[in-house]
Amino acid sequence: MKRLLKKYNYDTSDSEEISLSKYLIISIAIFCCICGIIWGCLFYSVFGFGLTSSLPFLFVCLVFPAIIVSHYFSNYKILVHIQLICITLIPCLVQWSLGSIQDSGLILTWCFLSPLGALLFLNEKDAIFWMVVFIFIVCISAIFVPKFSEDAARITESFRLTLYLMNIIAPFMLIFMTGRYFYNGLLVQRIKLEEKEELLKASEEIEKQKSLLSASKERLELVMGSLEEVVWGRNLPDYKMQYVSDSVLKLYGFPMADWYEKPNLWLDMIHPDDIKRVKKEGESLFTDGITVLEYRIITPDKEIKWISSTTKILKSTNGTPFLMTGIAQDITARKNAQEQLNNLNNSLEEKVKERTIELTNSESKLKLSLAKEKELGQLKSSFISVASHQFRTPLAIIQSNTELIDMLNNAEGKKEQEKYTKVPSRITAAISKMTDLIDDVLVLGKLTSGNIHYDPEDTDLRVFCEKLAKEFNLIQQDDRILELKIVGEPHNVKLDATLLEHAMSNIISNAFKYSVSKDNPQLTICFKPSEVVLSVKDYGIGIPEDEQINLFQPFFRADNAIEIKGTGLGLSIAKEYVEVNQGKIQCKSILGEGSCFEITFKL
Repeated sequence: MKRLLKKYNYDTSDSEEISLSKYLIISIAIFCCICGIIWGCLFYSVFGFGLTSSLPFLFVCLVFPAIIVSHYFSNYKILVHIQLICITLIPCLVQWSLGSIQDSGLILTWCFLSPLGALLFLNEKDAIFWMVVFIFIVCISAIFVPKFSEDAARITESFRLTLYLMNIIAPFMLIFMTGRYFYNGLLVQRIKLEEKEELLKASEEIEKQKSLLSASKERLELVMGSLEEVVWGRNLPDYKMQYVSDSVLKLYGFPMADWYEKPNLWLDMIHPDDIKRVKKEGESLFTDGITVLEYRIITPDKEIKWISSTTKILKSTNGTPFLMTGIAQDITARKNAQEQLNNLNNSLEEKVKERTIELTNSESKLKLSLAKEKELGQLKSSFISVASHQFRTPLAIIQSNTELIDMLNNAEGKKEQEKYTKVPSRITAAISKMTDLIDDVLVLGKLTSGNIHYDPEDTDLRVFCEKLAKEFNLIQQDDRILELKIVGEPHNVKLDATLLEHAMSNIISNAFKYSVSKDNPQLTICFKPSEVVLSVKDYGIGIPEDEQINLFQPFFRADNAIEIKGTGLGLSIAKEYVEVNQGKIQCKSILGEGSCFEITFKL
């Protein structure tokens, strides 16, 4: 209801006094209308329809439309005048309808509200006028006692008492509520007045502090003007420049006025290579409260300077940031000196590295030369040992067969001509053995010196191994064969087939040689997604476990293979051929059960 009353004749431009007046007049008008309806009903219940009972309803019929009209024309004083007229005339006419003041129950008390209302809503002159009207009506009613009807004869004592109570309580209740509202308004005004006084004192204190601050600012500007560093400050949260020292022109090349108009001017001057780093490091300013940055700027004269900047956030007692301040200085000279020192250190370090690399290379070359020399010495010793043994036997055969030929030539009758037939074959076999040994030594020499020709091409390993197995099966004299097994989906592999044939021939030859009277050797090709594995397995004498580590060394022969002819170069040559083909070879062997050599090529 209160919110609805405040919307009466509402205007945002109204002062507090006018808004209060509008609220009071509409409240009084509605209160009086309600009382008019109650009076009319009471009079009608006692007197029936007549002049006395119709007058309160007349009041309502006049005032209520006045409320609507005044609201429509946005003029609350229309309602004020109608209210004053009705609150004066209607009670007066009721009084004259009943006759004596006693019979009316002091209904003229309502007429006193007219001068009071005029005093509140109009002016003193109008209030006097209505007071005179009130006095005139009271005098006329008391002296002449006008009587327009005979309704007074129907008034009982109990109804008269009711009229007295209502005519005294209702007006004075209205007066009390109006006075109370004004009293509260006076309290508000008093509080506002006190607040104004406090604000005035605070304003005086502020002015005093401003003067002190102005003096401090002047002294601060004098101090900042004498500094080579740039001192600045920006308000938060609007980031407006609060102050900046005169040295900003010398350092950045822009006058002070430009910095007040464009506080972020320094960002446009940062070197392109430093801008991302500066923005990233600056993100921690509000979390850490302080940042220290070093960056390059490009001045309007295209000069590049190094700047050291320290920025700090100042916060109020409640933790709200209110000022961003900082200091910036030119560190170009220091950076140039540091760069020269770093260049000198880098140059010295580079020379030390180069010298270290040279020494390391020399040491590596020396170690490599020593290793090769040692290896050659070992090869020489091994070669001499093997050659002295391997060459002696063929030479002895050749010598003995030569002496046998001399003896047969000197024999009488030439009867032993059939013995001549075996001599050439023995000499041929001895020469072949020496030739094989020399060939192996020559091949090993080429491999060691890196003079082997490597020509890889797509090779069908299935066809390659079938051909190799067929060749070996044709020359075997003990009816054994090389069993071929293929696992997986065959596909071509890029390698040098000639080198692989030499390596496989040595390994397969050994498989037959060291497994006489045993099961057939096996050649298996295993095609895998990422590699191809060739394995040669035999069921021969095997290799002692402690000697397997030297298996691929030149001229090495296991203790259990001494009685079987060989040079000890075959596996060494095979290993070199496999590695030239970018493969790996390994051996798994159990003494007395056989050996398995695996060659792996990565795809």
